[in-house]
Amino acid sequence: MTLRDKVFDYVQTKYQSEIEYLWMRYPSYGAFRHKDNQKWYGLVMDIPRSKLGLSGDEIVDVLDIKLGDLFLMDLLLKRDGFFPGYHMSHSHWISVILDGTVEFEEICSLIDRSYMVTGNRYPCGIRTPRRRTPWSNTWRRSRTKLRPTIFL
Repeated sequence: MTLRDKVFDYVQTKYQSEIEYLWMRYPSYGAFRHKDNQKWYGLVMDIPRSKLGLSGDEIVDVLDIKLGDLFLMDLLLKRDGFFPGYHMSHSHWISVILDGTVEFEEICSLIDRSYMVTGNRYPCGIRTPRRRTPWSNTWRRSRTKLRPTIFL
């Protein structure tokens, strides 16, 4: 069983997500999507090593996942097996090469993090009201623009 198949099994068993093959041009690219908000939390592709800046043109499997923490991304990008998100926003997505360089348990924890980051911020559609702060009423509206209220 390849690491790609293990990732697919993990996503299907833990999150009950079906792998979606969305492009006719790239039939092996599989996306993982939330059931409730339809956002992607992962994408598995097979691309040439040269697209990641590595030597050689052999095809490797790559997992793109979204991380919300820039500090964590910076730490991971310094390690072997991690690259800026391929065909995704480099500031939010990261690519993990699926050739055994990165342990499967670590890949699973990153998938879990991506699932949490891309999930609904307010479960069941319930939003908490905005907090009022002591300075929230210090602006008054004039006819043309917002001006600060001056207290003497």
